[in-house]
Amino acid sequence: MFDDLYPYNATLLAINAELQLVAALIFPNPVHDYLFIHPGIINGQLREISVLDLAGKKLLGKELMKSSGEGIDVSILLPGEYLCKLVDTETGAYCVRKFIKN
Repeated sequence: MFDDLYPYNATLLAINAELQLVAALIFPNPVHDYLFIHPGIINGQLREISVLDLAGKKLLGKELMKSSGEGIDVSILLPGEYLCKLVDTETGAYCVRKFIKN
């Protein structure tokens, strides 16, 4: 594709957004009550966090307002293994992290 002056590729832009999400961290792991998110190099694009069971069923969800220091209360979950899905709602890019609830 081309704009007025510079060629660009939409596929490369999407891959770049996904690579930025790879740097996102969740902590502590294992977690007892509150799972924190550090967006890494996302530069404030991370907008949504979901907690899923291992079958992929969404159990909890939250929209994030700040670029860092936010998280989600997981105290209502039973002990076990879960997935945390981090989504950039602007680009649709996402990553999934596994965590343990004590």
